[in-house]
Amino acid sequence: MISRLATHGISYLLLALLIISVAGCGGTGADTATAARGVTVKCIDTGAPADAAWIAFQDGDTPWQVLNSAKTGEYFAPIADVRGRFGVAIARPNSSGVYMQLIYGTQDEVTGVTVTNNSAAYAVYYDITGKLSGTTDALPLAEIDVGPTGRLFDRRQQVDPWDFKFTVSSGTYDIACLRQDTTGLPTDICLARDLPIYANLTDRDYRLDGPQSYPFTDYATVTVDGPAVSYLGVMLRTRHNSWLRMGQASADAQNNCKYAYLPAALRDPGDLYEINAQAHEGDFSRVCQVYNSTPLNRIVHLPASMPAPTYDVTGLIPYIRPKINWAEYPAATYYSADFYGNGSAANSYLNWDVMTTPGWAKSAGNSFSIPDFSSMPGWLPEWGLTKINSWLFTATACNKSIGEVGKIFANIDQPAGDTVYNMVSYSHSLIGRTTSLPGGSRITPHLPAGISFHR
Repeated sequence: MISRLATHGISYLLLALLIISVAGCGGTGADTATAARGVTVKCIDTGAPADAAWIAFQDGDTPWQVLNSAKTGEYFAPIADVRGRFGVAIARPNSSGVYMQLIYGTQDEVTGVTVTNNSAAYAVYYDITGKLSGTTDALPLAEIDVGPTGRLFDRRQQVDPWDFKFTVSSGTYDIACLRQDTTGLPTDICLARDLPIYANLTDRDYRLDGPQSYPFTDYATVTVDGPAVSYLGVMLRTRHNSWLRMGQASADAQNNCKYAYLPAALRDPGDLYEINAQAHEGDFSRVCQVYNSTPLNRIVHLPASMPAPTYDVTGLIPYIRPKINWAEYPAATYYSADFYGNGSAANSYLNWDVMTTPGWAKSAGNSFSIPDFSSMPGWLPEWGLTKINSWLFTATACNKSIGEVGKIFANIDQPAGDTVYNMVSYSHSLIGRTTSLPGGSRITPHLPAGISFHR
């Protein structure tokens, strides 16, 4: 079974939101003043500017330096490297562990980085409770969706009305209640939008058999051109990031998926449909994700595969420092690698994510290794990997310019037409041969959560 973790591109391996903003520089070459060249880094935690737990910068091949904020949550690092190459490293502790982010780019591709985190130090949580009525009939399934990670199912094991409870961090949410037919296709929906949650929200009363409910009457079809895929489904991301399952291909028709789209009275320009087609072949995954605010009948194509990247280790002390080499992927928008493991802290979960732009990757011979930060001021030993369980390398090609990539996840300046992400990944477990994480969720390509590029 494909888990929800694998069914759409917002990575729920990462519990904090990352947004990277990229702006093009005004010019290149000898006439560009060195003082004007650099990268601005802004850090936001739970909606407000906040200094990073730890942040470092590399100018070209020079030694890494810890950055100090000019004002709360804002940093600037000048670039003297003649090719404009740089690196940024950020430690982002949150309630589930630590997420280490490495970003490598060039001045021509990246001039700004904004990192948005939701750490345990700042997060405030509230409960949403209520009842959903109108679920006890011949239909096999109902679901409630709140925010990017909140979903409850009713498989007719509940009484009607169905008592529900969600715990969410403060913010604005959409609550969607769906009823589906025997194939999982939605038939009715009750949708409450724009709910500010800054206190417990109690006694919500939703009905799938009353005036709040709307029947689905509009449907579209997506077809994958090529061999049978491993998964094909469509989801709807509401403006406030609730993810609704709108259709999924059946086992006997894997390459064809009928999906529903919202009744006209409920539509919002901030909603976005995601088509997700996946093919898994050993350690390789090929994924095509198509985003559009207008549901249409369409045909999608999976990307070509790539040669397997190579994995090595440049050092084990004071922490494991992996190295990845890969072959250039045609039309790549960026490359990324994730290392899932543990740090020195007891029962700690540690994820290192490395992103490189094509320009930087080419200058480095399509290779990178995690640096040794252990002697730098402010570094904590528990941020270094003492064990790597699995790793994933992904090449991503998008049909939009780098200035548009990821805007769909920032809810700003939605690009017109389809935004297509073709992702090819190689995932490998260092514990046995299974390419899965603890709990059975397959490692598949994903877009780092909330990535936004601007140029």
